[in-house]
Amino acid sequence: MTPDTPSAGRRDAEKRWSDPNAFRAAARYAAAVLVVGAVLLVVFAATGGTSVILGASVPAVFGVGGLLALGIGFAAYRRGRMWVYWQGAAWALLALMLVALPLALTAQ
Repeated sequence: MTPDTPSAGRRDAEKRWSDPNAFRAAARYAAAVLVVGAVLLVVFAATGGTSVILGASVPAVFGVGGLLALGIGFAAYRRGRMWVYWQGAAWALLALMLVALPLALTAQ
């Protein structure tokens, strides 16, 4: 590390992050999880909302996707790479999970 290169802790405190490739990767991942959840939601609605399993699968997909995004972000952090985009994607997916949780209760 050169004297001009800030340490990882200093880089985090300065909030000057810019890595378009990391942003695109996290955005693609979140979009893919969102599409899978939306497809399951459409299938749940098309079946008349009668399956508890389909109703529970939508928040499960968002929850697992959010936890995996946190894991990917932690792995990126350990390698010294950009992790904040992954954390943002994870929190967005976990928030969607909370919104989708009542779907299983609406099954008839």
